[in-house]
Amino acid sequence: MHENYEKSFAPASADGAQDWVHTIVLKRHPHLARRAAQAVVQQMAIARRRTPANGTIRLTVLVTDAGLTMKVRNPGRPISTQDGAEWSELSLITDSFRATRTDTGHLTEVVLLAEAVVA
Repeated sequence: MHENYEKSFAPASADGAQDWVHTIVLKRHPHLARRAAQAVVQQMAIARRRTPANGTIRLTVLVTDAGLTMKVRNPGRPISTQDGAEWSELSLITDSFRATRTDTGHLTEVVLLAEAVVA
């Protein structure tokens, strides 16, 4: 079973994403709620720096039994190799992270697993 949530934010109101995500994740994976809130704060900060004042940041949260995936899309430039600090902060609090250019701008995607995978 999965639940899909989507919300749009203006750059100036992107701070509201943290509470929104925390509330969603708390219902299904309470042990991931704090990490999810930390990750979305970083994702939204990245998006806000790259989005014009009149642009829109779109946040999608997919919650499954296995964990959750959060995608942030914005009309700005993608993370480059010169933006290493942004990469490292997200990689420390997520199980998987990627960033890519899209037809309309930039996408960051993070995954948090409900249970740690042992290799």
